[in-house]
Amino acid sequence: MGRKRAAFAEGIADEEQRYAQVLRDIRDLRGETQQTLGRLIGWSVSTVSRFEAAAERPDEATHQRYCALAPTDELRERAMAAYEALPAPPAKHAAPLRRSPEEWHGRALDGPGLYQFFEAKYPNYPAVRLFGDDSKPLPVWVEAAPRDQWADVEAPIGKLDLSEPPPDVRRWRYWERCDPRGERDFERRLEDWDRQLREIHAGKRAHLDTWNQLTYDLAALARDDQGRVRLDCKLGTYFHSLCTSEALDPELTEAYAAWPDSDPETVWPRLERRAWLDERVADPVADGRRRSAAIGVSTLTIVRVHNRSFDGYRLLAGVPRPSGRG
Repeated sequence: MGRKRAAFAEGIADEEQRYAQVLRDIRDLRGETQQTLGRLIGWSVSTVSRFEAAAERPDEATHQRYCALAPTDELRERAMAAYEALPAPPAKHAAPLRRSPEEWHGRALDGPGLYQFFEAKYPNYPAVRLFGDDSKPLPVWVEAAPRDQWADVEAPIGKLDLSEPPPDVRRWRYWERCDPRGERDFERRLEDWDRQLREIHAGKRAHLDTWNQLTYDLAALARDDQGRVRLDCKLGTYFHSLCTSEALDPELTEAYAAWPDSDPETVWPRLERRAWLDERVADPVADGRRRSAAIGVSTLTIVRVHNRSFDGYRLLAGVPRPSGRG
């Protein structure tokens, strides 16, 4: 696969050449110039050229963007396998991406594909149209609380199921059988937690940035006898929530950042973790089984902005740190 180009420079390892060839093939199959692809992944033409010549290796974020942009599953799997086979890179400070993660994921939010996906997969949970503006939906579902609950933010809290033992904050496996793809991420977070502890003991750090502890998780979203939303809960952990619920978001936004206009049928095969959950839970929005979904309270402030460069609404989300995070 791929057009004939100049051979790689002498002395470049075979693993580096195989990975660079996959990057060339991705661009070839997309039919794009190095300049066009560079705009998508956030690098200059010269940097893309060095990637394809195996003169420089993309960082992990750039690699993930290449995988998301791969036109076929076979090519994406080749890219992932070639990247895993690369030897450890020399230690050096990585240059920042020219396109920030926010700009990259903004492509997903600006395209129609993401909202078509929500409508097709979750028809009972329509995306919010802010102030009736159908042209700019938000990728969230909202249920307005009745007025008599406004003064009590805990009014929707329902039953807490304590029939199962609390999860061990240092063990992946517990009674809730989660997607095994999250286990390695869980272990990496434990390793980072241990690293921080060692640095504190060595006097190199003043406090922990992240650690794991028990959380109140969504067990089921139900309705009481008056039709009001009720959140029944169970016990989980902060790290399990990151690895089984919050991990679903970047998987989806990566796919639609690469292909903003894609239809749901095209994107669905790339959403392996979301598909795993949907195969086991009939309504993954309301049913909290097979994952850990920590609940919390946040504040959203909406400001009307009208100036020469912007005419619309700015949304400021103030999210308190969830349990298990310093």
